[in-house]
Amino acid sequence: RIVAGDRERTRQELRALAEPPHRTRVEIRQTTVEGVRWLEWEGCGIFDEEGRVVELQAIGRDITQDHEVAEALRASEARYRGLVESQEALIYRADLDGNLTFLNEACRRKYGVEHASLSQLNFLTFVHPDDVPRARAALQTVVNGGRYRRASRGRTPGGWRWIEWEVCTITDGAGSVPGGLLAALAFLAGTGDFAAGIMV
Repeated sequence: RIVAGDRERTRQELRALAEPPHRTRVEIRQTTVEGVRWLEWEGCGIFDEEGRVVELQAIGRDITQDHEVAEALRASEARYRGLVESQEALIYRADLDGNLTFLNEACRRKYGVEHASLSQLNFLTFVHPDDVPRARAALQTVVNGGRYRRASRGRTPGGWRWIEWEVCTITDGAGSVPGGLLAALAFLAGTGDFAAGIMV
C-alpha cells in the first residue's frame, strides 16, 4: 500500500531500526480507503534477552492536511515572489528600526546593493541626511497601523534621486506589527517630476 516512490526510503528506515538508537520516524504516502494519504510513522525495535531486534513496533498518524497546508503555503509564497520580483517598482520590507529584511531585485539594482547582505543594510542609510529626521517622524505615523506617502532623496549609484515612498505596516490577526514595514517606492526624476509608482 506504500506509494512506489516512497518504498525505498521506507526500506532504508526499516534497516536503520537494526542500529542504535533503534528508532526512526518517516513520512510516507500510502493507499487507504480514503485514497492516497500522507502518514507519519514512528517506530522502534523490540529486543530479545540477547539484545537482538526481534520485533518492530510503530504508531502512525494521518498528516495529509499538514502536507496540503504546507504545499498551499509554498505555492502562495511562489506566486508572491513571482509578483514582487516582476515589479519595476522598488519594494522592500524592514523592521520598525529600519533594518531591511527584504529587497526585490529592482530595489537592489536601483540602490546598487545586488550582492549585499540584508543584515548589513538599514534603509535610513540611503536617505539624504537632511531628510532623515522627517523620515524617522514619518515612520512613527505607521507604528499603529497607519500609512504615509512622502518624497525624499535617496542615495543611488547615479547620485541623489527623489523617491516617493508609500509605506504601511504589516500586522497580524491581533493587530500587532510582527512583520515590520512594507514599502513600494516610486522613482522620481531629479527635477521632482513624478515618473511612475505602485502601491502594494
